[in-house]
Amino acid sequence: MTTFRIFLLMQVYSDQSKTINLINQAYKTIF
Repeated sequence: MTTFRIFLLMQVYSDQSKTINLINQAYKTIF
């Protein structure tokens, strides 16, 4: 159970970093 929670946290963190990178790229192209 604990390892599964850690895995879920890692997945959420990687998804957030991906979206942050996309937002940064969009920000650079707009401005």
